[in-house]
Amino acid sequence: MKPIVGMVLEMDEVTQKSVIDMRPIFLFFSKNRIPLIGMVLGVIAGYLYWQHYGIYDGTFGFSSEWWVNCVYGLLFGGFLGSLVRK
Repeated sequence: MKPIVGMVLEMDEVTQKSVIDMRPIFLFFSKNRIPLIGMVLGVIAGYLYWQHYGIYDGTFGFSSEWWVNCVYGLLFGGFLGSLVRK
């Protein structure tokens, strides 16, 4: 099995199982906390927009599908979160 870039596979001496170093993942989440929170809030806002204001007949692509609004909200929330980041 090929390891993921940035992850170190080690063997635990006690259990003889491979152990993945989680520090790069924690470092990624700690550095990108605000954009990730913005993305989650954007998905929620996109879904709520679709639920309350969405056009259900499919004539307007932005509001006709719930998942389209969630993706737009995710992108917009991530963009705004990256602008707020220190």
